[in-house]
Amino acid sequence: FVALYRSILEPVMRRYRPELVMVAAGFDGHHMDSMGGTGLTQACFGNLAQLLVGLGKTADNPPILLALEGGYDVTALPACVKEVLLALVKDEAIKMPELPSQLSDRQGVALIRQWIDEMEVVDCADAQP
Repeated sequence: FVALYRSILEPVMRRYRPELVMVAAGFDGHHMDSMGGTGLTQACFGNLAQLLVGLGKTADNPPILLALEGGYDVTALPACVKEVLLALVKDEAIKMPELPSQLSDRQGVALIRQWIDEMEVVDCADAQP
C-alpha cells in the first residue's frame, strides 16, 4: 500500500516541488472502522506520514497540513492519530502516552487535543506571509 503511494507521490514531489502539502487525513480505512472497509492498520497510516516527511525532504521540505476528516471507530481513531503524530515528530524527543484499550468519544477527542497541545503547532492565523 505504501509502495503504491510512493510510486505516485515521489515523481510528483520531485517534479512540482510544492510549497505546501495538504492531506485530507481520513482514518476510516482502518480495519476496525466500519465505514472504510480498507483494512489498514494504524502502523500503515504512520508509514504514510513518514513517506510524506521523507518525500518532503527531496522537495525543499514544504509544510505538511493535515486536516482530520474521517475515522469513526473511537478506539482506532486516536491510535491512528498517534502514529501519524509520531511519524511527523520522529526526530524530536516526544513521548506519547499509552492508549487505553477502550475509549469513549470524549476520551479520544481529549487525548488528541492533549497531544496537539503538547506539540508545537503553528496556528495559521499567526503565520507570517
